[in-house]
This record gives sequence, structure tokens and C-alpha cells, in this order.
Amino acid sequence: MHAERGARLAAKSGAHLYCYGNYLPEPADRPPHSGIIDFEFHPHPGLTRKLLTEDAALFPEVAISHAEEIAALDRAAINNAWRQADAIVCASSMTRRTLEFAGCDANNITVIPYGFQPSEVPPPDRPTGRCEFLFVGQGIQRKGLHHLLRAWAANPPRDSRLTVVAYRIDPGIAALATHPTIRLLGYLDRPALQEIYAASDVFVMPSLVEGFGLVYLEALATGCHVIATTNTGVPDLALGGDAATVIEPGDLSRLGEVMHDLAERKCSGLLDPQAIARQAATRPWSTFRREIGDHAAQFLRSYKV
Repeated sequence: MHAERGARLAAKSGAHLYCYGNYLPEPADRPPHSGIIDFEFHPHPGLTRKLLTEDAALFPEVAISHAEEIAALDRAAINNAWRQADAIVCASSMTRRTLEFAGCDANNITVIPYGFQPSEVPPPDRPTGRCEFLFVGQGIQRKGLHHLLRAWAANPPRDSRLTVVAYRIDPGIAALATHPTIRLLGYLDRPALQEIYAASDVFVMPSLVEGFGLVYLEALATGCHVIATTNTGVPDLALGGDAATVIEPGDLSRLGEVMHDLAERKCSGLLDPQAIARQAATRPWSTFRREIGDHAAQFLRSYKV
């Protein structure tokens, strides 16, 4: 309905369309003389399916969430939206990579990373002692929680605790959370979540596939060092090593090494939440909006029917 209404309004006014991929009009409904910019919010299903299926063959505990995610990838609209667009924008190089895998011309894709919402007050100093690790997200295969729980159980960082906040979690993945230094929490409202961010030192979400991951921005803005993978939007933010560590997805050994290193850095007073938050503030939402506007203006100057 939204796509059809947008197409009618564009046809009536002679406007161009800027749409999320999910809301692109059907080819038959495309207004004549209108150009279309497609913002691809999610990674394309083709490469996503491949990565998740390969991972599920190695980690049987993800069977339930794997089946659910694969079923959700079969919608024709999200598979074919990019084919109708004159230009494509996405928030991460990972999403661009999935589109290229599907056959999209790389020259037609522009990556514009999201921005941060700076904290109104500087993040508080963390207490000395135990290093607090935090995961916030759905407890499903795509988020890599099973990798995190396996790496933690194999060799927990010294004097550390891992808190998992997940309003839903695959039972097979939840069964991995048996170590006494792991606590599982369900849904938290926004004030409670902000409180737990402010009390955490390291945010870790080793996703297999992520269109961007706004939760990384939330964590950085509160002064948490972030552990992410190359298959997320974090590499596009050009953060320094004091604010973020990027690893390959599925590398449990490297994930364990990084967590041990960060726990030692916390013990030595080398994790600086204020410095991390300052890095986050260097790319505000206003920069994202400006770059989106600049790209759209450039598209209009070059568009030909």
C-alpha cells in the first residue's frame, strides 16, 4: 500500500522516488519519467543464505533460528528490489558486498554509514576491577551469539562477566550459556538498558551478517569498546583501535584472544570510555543526513529518462 501510494503521488507531481527496498513499487506501477533511489536496509538474501547455511553445518545448536531466518529470506520483494532502481544506497560495505554477490553493478552502489547520537553527558568512569562484557540483540544465529558463548566457555577472560540481553533467544543457543560468569537477561526498557550500557566496558556482537548494526553506535556513544566483525557496519566508521576491534566472523579463537586482551586492558586502566564516546561524536546523524542529501542531489543532476 505504501509503495502504491508513493508511486501514485510521484506520477501526479512528477517527482522522483527515494524508497527503502521493501517499499519500492512494482515495475508496472513505476511512474513514467521518475528516477528511483533504493536504500537497501538489509543485506541481500543470496549471500546471507550462503553464510548462514555454512555456519549451521558447523554449529547444530542454531537449527531453530537458522530455519526461521532462511524462511524469512524467501520474499521476492527483498530479493529483487535493487533490479528496479537507478541508484542504490546502503549503510555498510557488507550490504554492498551482498548486492554485488547477487549481480548488482558495484558502480551503482554508494555506501553512506549511519551516524551517532552523541550523549548529552559524558559517560561515567567505570569502576576498577571486573571487566563487564555486554551483548544486546536477538539471540539468533545471525547475531553470532553462539560463537560468543562458545568462545567464552572455552576460555573465559580473567575477572570478567558476560551479560546477554536478548528479548528472544534460540533455545539451542541459550543452552550454551552454562558458565557461571554468564548471565542471561530478557527484555529491558530503555532506562534499564542505558544503565547497563553505562556499567559495561566492552560491547561484543560477532554477527555473521549485519546490514549495519545500530546497537554498535549505542554502545560506542556510552563509552563501550566494541567488538564487531567484518560483516557489519563498524569497519565503515573508521574508528581507532581504542574504540573498536574488528575480527572475521566465526573465528572463535581470535574472538577469545580479543576478549582476553580487552579484559587485561580494563585491569590496567587502558579502556577510556570518554575517549571512546568522543570518537563516536565525530560522525553525528547530521553528517549522515547531509551525505544522503548530497548523493540525491548528484543523482538528480545526472538522471536522464
